Amino acid sequence: MLDLVRMSEPALRPLPLDNWLPALIEELSVVRRREISLVITGPNTVNVDPDLLRHIITNLITNAVQASPYDATVAVEVTETAANVELRVVDTGPGIDEELVGELFLPFRTTRASQGGTGLGLALARRFAADLRGTLEFERTGPGGTTMLLVLPSSADVIPATRRVLLVEDDADVRAGLAHMLRRMGWDVFAVKSRAKALGVLESVDPELVIIDHDLGDGSTSEQFVEELDKARRCLRSRVLIITGSLASQLSVHDTVPVLFKPFTRAELDTAIQRLLPQTTDRY
Repeated sequence: MLDLVRMSEPALRPLPLDNWLPALIEELSVVRRREISLVITGPNTVNVDPDLLRHIITNLITNAVQASPYDATVAVEVTETAANVELRVVDTGPGIDEELVGELFLPFRTTRASQGGTGLGLALARRFAADLRGTLEFERTGPGGTTMLLVLPSSADVIPATRRVLLVEDDADVRAGLAHMLRRMGWDVFAVKSRAKALGVLESVDPELVIIDHDLGDGSTSEQFVEELDKARRCLRSRVLIITGSLASQLSVHDTVPVLFKPFTRAELDTAIQRLLPQTTDRY
């Protein structure tokens, strides 16, 4: 079931926690009406999808608030190890019974069913941590209270990408499958579902290749989108590949931008990329 929750690939990017995390902590402190302390020491830039990280931290803090006395402070601590950044969420509640520790991350296991708990929160949080190439574990801190430990690779430990592709596809299943195919071919994939998100990625990323679906469901044309891409990054038009299930006669830019018709195989995709970028070689 958890495999159905998030079909799109995470959009990983360097994220300095000392710039990003305080605003989230302040927001959660107001929403949860609880004091939340934050201590960050050492370098703290991680390579993550901010949306997934927000989900994980929100879940951990919500659990900590619900477990703690009303006047207690929930603590968030960020430290760095040799290759990772560690984030701990610490509460002063009653702790977790020993017999429940082994079931903590299992779906539908909850001690708050009467309060509307589904038992999916920690299971999803751990799944999302794995998507970010990290881990989420329970860390005991004494007779009372609970510490949850999120470990993420620091951005310094991430190998810089040399072959970046921006994939713009509104269908979640197609986007996930194509992103997987491209990664198997050696590409670092930035997969998004809309024109707006694509233009946002281009503010910080200069991809070697852009693959866009002809119909993104927003009423715009491929020609308009290609023009926007070219304005965002000079000469980007020459690195654009359109994918579509439409007839060639329906494409307004098919004479200037190469088109690959769905469904296609990995070999057909590689051939289309080779024609667009002759210097590129597939890494099987």
